[in-house]
Amino acid sequence: MDAAAAPEDAVWARSEAVLAEALDPELVLFDLDRRDLHRLNASAAAVWRSLDGRSTVTDLAASLAMRLGVPLEQVLRDTLPLLERLADAGLVVRVGTGSVS
Repeated sequence: MDAAAAPEDAVWARSEAVLAEALDPELVLFDLDRRDLHRLNASAAAVWRSLDGRSTVTDLAASLAMRLGVPLEQVLRDTLPLLERLADAGLVVRVGTGSVS
């Protein structure tokens, strides 16, 4: 993984040790390793559902921006800190970098 890559070029994946249960529009996550429950609001749940381990943050944000009808810059501004918080909680892992399309 390229540590110097921009955060927008990062590729994230859901942790394999996390179970997810939909409570539309929210999502409840259970971390099997830490035995913690986490509740994601609708926006955070949309990001979580978009994590495929292949798409860059910019790709995910562009898709969400189009689907939600909001500016890409706003989605990126919200998504980057969310992913850091999810990573700190052990719910997602950074799996590399990719090329931004």
